[in-house]
Amino acid sequence: MDEYRKFAGVYDILLYPFLHSVRVKTTHIASQLQPKSIIDICCGTGKQLKYLKSHGFENLEGIDLSVSMLNQTQKGENPVNCREGDATAMDIPDNSYDMGIISYALHEKPKETAQQIVREATRIIRPSGYLLVVDYAPDNAVNSLAKGMVHAVERIAGKDHYHYFKKYNQYKGMDGLLPAEKLDQLHGFNLGTSQLRVYKM
Repeated sequence: MDEYRKFAGVYDILLYPFLHSVRVKTTHIASQLQPKSIIDICCGTGKQLKYLKSHGFENLEGIDLSVSMLNQTQKGENPVNCREGDATAMDIPDNSYDMGIISYALHEKPKETAQQIVREATRIIRPSGYLLVVDYAPDNAVNSLAKGMVHAVERIAGKDHYHYFKKYNQYKGMDGLLPAEKLDQLHGFNLGTSQLRVYKM
C-alpha cells in the first residue's frame, strides 16, 4: 500500500515551512562540493532535486517506492527524472554517482532497513564522492515545543511511521544508526529540529 497516497499532492505545501531551509542548506553544500551527478534516495516529490536543478545542477536522478509521490516530480517548474524503486536494493551499478542524498527517510523505517539503505547508498556513490544525510535530531537535542511539533507530524503520518520514529529516538537518531567506523564524517550541522551530515566516501 502507498502510505503517501492521501497527501502526496499537498506534501510540499504542508511541509514547506519546515523543509525549505534544509533544502537551501543542502543545495549550498552541493554548490561547494560541485558533484557532477547526484541521486536523491527516497526522493519523495523530488522537491530537493527541483531546487538543485533551479540552481544549475544537471545529471540529477531520484528513486522512491511511492508512485503517488513520484507523480509529483513531473509537476510544477523544473520537473526531474525520478524512478520507482526499492532503496534497499537499487538496480544501479556500483560507483555511479558523485553524491547521494537521503532526506528524512531513515527515521520512518526499521533500523535494519535504514542501515541497508545507507549501505546501498555507499555502494552506488563513487569512492571520491559524498553522502548527505538529513533527518530529525533526537528528542533530547531539541526544545519541548519543537519536539511536540515533530511528534504531531509523525503521528499524522501513520501508526507504523510513528512507531519507527519513536524507535529512531530510542537509539539516538543518526548517532545510533550510522556506524562511525564505516563512514567518514566531513561536516555536521544542526538545523533546529534536524541534523545534516556530510560523509566522504
